[in-house]
Amino acid sequence: MKFIVTVFFLSLFTISFGQETLEESGTWCDGDLQITANLVDGATVVGWYKNGELLPEETTPTINCVVHGKGVYSVTLKTGDEETSYEHDLSGIEGPVANFNAKNMLAAAVTYFEDASVSSEEITAWQWDFGNGETSTEQNPKVMFAEQKVYTITLKVTTASGCTHTITKEHEWAYK
Repeated sequence: MKFIVTVFFLSLFTISFGQETLEESGTWCDGDLQITANLVDGATVVGWYKNGELLPEETTPTINCVVHGKGVYSVTLKTGDEETSYEHDLSGIEGPVANFNAKNMLAAAVTYFEDASVSSEEITAWQWDFGNGETSTEQNPKVMFAEQKVYTITLKVTTASGCTHTITKEHEWAYK
């Protein structure tokens, strides 16, 4: 009987102190990747840090990491007079980064758009909006602009797992 009571006591001890951990939820691609500090025994958040730098506006148990970007996150918790820190590495999180280049070809009266997006995962879809009513799903499209002016160009890329990223840039079409 004494053995069972000892095991039961150790079990309670482990649960009580073993729950102060960090849990990840959401996804980077959906923009809702969060880390939550599980608070036990009246613990409070002293501060959140990213790559060793204090994030002064973050004082709750949950932090949205997409707001602050990739990096190594840590939180300092205080229980009574004791402070303890926990760390969670999100520096390896990958998602696509949309980008493009544009080159006006005056002799052909067209602009060639070159996809310059990067991703650790294969990009499988491109959605272009050229700001003139035309769209394309080609990776490297060409477009004829009717007027000499600045157009707002948007490119959205999608990876095989459905992760997306969008970029918008201005592009001037002019006979120069």
